[in-house]
Amino acid sequence: MQHNRAERIAAQIKAEVGQILLTKAREPYLSYVTVTRVSVSKDLKYSKIFYSVLGEDDKIQKAGIGLQRALKYIRSELSKALRIRLMPEIQFIYDDSVAYADRIQHLINDIHREEQEKPNGGD
Repeated sequence: MQHNRAERIAAQIKAEVGQILLTKAREPYLSYVTVTRVSVSKDLKYSKIFYSVLGEDDKIQKAGIGLQRALKYIRSELSKALRIRLMPEIQFIYDDSVAYADRIQHLINDIHREEQEKPNGGD
């Protein structure tokens, strides 16, 4: 039962943080941030919010700084929206899986392009 509650709260946090970043946050680089997943501890005391950033390394770094600056504000907005007794401590973690998948896709596309450009072997 407790595990299901943690999953429900994680889903709510993901939706709310996404909405906060989209509509309420004033840090300029937060518009590049996408919340990819959220995990909440079983005791509901801790929450890890995984995020990705569209763009180059400088945007990733600036978005991370922006998230840290906005942390108290985001936590405050979350506590209003979730209406739970104890608001979990929040930790933002950069999720590089999206960038990694993008790099892999580019490599696959390059391989396909090279295969198509090869002349057919034979006579």
